Amino acid sequence: KHELSNLILQKGFKKEIIKKSGLFLERENLALLDRFSGRLIFPIHNLLGRKVGFGGRILNNDKKTAKYINSPETNVYQKSKVLYGLNFSKSDIIKKNQCYLVEGYTDLISLYQKGIQNVVASSGTAVTIDQVRLIKRFTENISFIFDSDEAGKKAAYRGVDLFLSEGMFANIILLPNGFDPDSFAKNHTYEELCDFFNSNQKDFISFKCEMELKENNPQTKIKLIDSILNSISLAPTITIQTVYIQLAAEKLNMDEDILFSELELKRNEKNKKRNYRNQSKIDHKKNEIQASIEEKTLSRLLLNYGKKIIIIDSEKISVAELI
Repeated sequence: KHELSNLILQKGFKKEIIKKSGLFLERENLALLDRFSGRLIFPIHNLLGRKVGFGGRILNNDKKTAKYINSPETNVYQKSKVLYGLNFSKSDIIKKNQCYLVEGYTDLISLYQKGIQNVVASSGTAVTIDQVRLIKRFTENISFIFDSDEAGKKAAYRGVDLFLSEGMFANIILLPNGFDPDSFAKNHTYEELCDFFNSNQKDFISFKCEMELKENNPQTKIKLIDSILNSISLAPTITIQTVYIQLAAEKLNMDEDILFSELELKRNEKNKKRNYRNQSKIDHKKNEIQASIEEKTLSRLLLNYGKKIIIIDSEKISVAELI
């Protein structure tokens, strides 16, 4: 557990620098333990192909130990701004104008080995706005491939909203029960994978309807409508929102005008909140500016007249003492 730290120390690196790398843990006796000791290592590269961090998977079945660990945040690795595999897959994403998004390292590797190379992984964390903008540099079309469990569904919902807010077109591919992208890729050929993805790719409205309308009761449908309208309201243009409203009306068997009215209410509500936040920022800035003017005035008086004696209520006092 000390091999790497001992080697680096022998190379002449200072302990303070070594600790900042995120590769080690410091114990009470100040000894440095190798963070990834005994784990299978997945190097994490930035867009230029430079290694900035690592993921590590345990090689045993110890349930008390975290299955995966990642490098902590460092000066060179901010996990919210990096997508695993993007340095390898960006050219294929551009070529096919399509990006598949999975969660884990092995999910990506298995798909890539089977020939699906326009794929990136979020490294098991929730998708961030920086990652969304990173993908948008290469394509506007994103397809989530998540596990069929509840956690996978929620992750897809959250991710879809982020992509919609950036004007991208998000789809979801649900795998059969019991499969994740890793196991599914290992059990199918390239042609079978392409056929399945093309046949089972659903827009977010169709996906939500399929997931939530299994029970036909008013409460479920009302929540579903609210969820769909919330997502649509994030789209940046009226044109995109209109197309989605038309699709939602068809899927929900509802009148478009009613959905448009509800969407307008949501837009107004968001605008009010945005205006309130903007006004709060303006008021805060005004207070900062006013405070800054007062501080400058006092500083000028101190420098120019601090030692000058003035009389207040028949008592002599310096300007500095008064301030």
